[in-house]
Amino acid sequence: RLINRGGMSSMMGTLLICFSAITFAGTISLTKSLELIVDKLLKHVRSTGSLILATIATGLTMIGVTSNGQVSILMPGEMLREAYIRRGLHPKNLGRTVEDSAAITEPILPWTAAGAYMAGTLGVATLSYLPWAVLCWTGIIFATIWG
Repeated sequence: RLINRGGMSSMMGTLLICFSAITFAGTISLTKSLELIVDKLLKHVRSTGSLILATIATGLTMIGVTSNGQVSILMPGEMLREAYIRRGLHPKNLGRTVEDSAAITEPILPWTAAGAYMAGTLGVATLSYLPWAVLCWTGIIFATIWG
């Protein structure tokens, strides 16, 4: 009953998104292709505010490309940690900014695991509940203002 009545089989789409994202992230990590992009991005960073904006851009790009919240938190955190330390910022600032830009926005993107789960569970398209998912998009605004 668990398998054929909506238990495991209903979650296969979400699991496939997660497995694909982790495989994609592993490939990007091994080839170090994302580090090249981040190095070019950090060349334009002149202040703490621009580092915060670069972190937001990296987090949003990662969640958009990998479709996985865990991957989009781990990779930018790992790649930008040294830049935060060089600026004298505590690593918790990096964690907060990555959380504001990547993890918290996952439910409003239809191609992510959280977006697919929310849409499937609620029966509402992700972009339909976007205006009411205030926490998902205001974090980026506040991080930009106070960055």
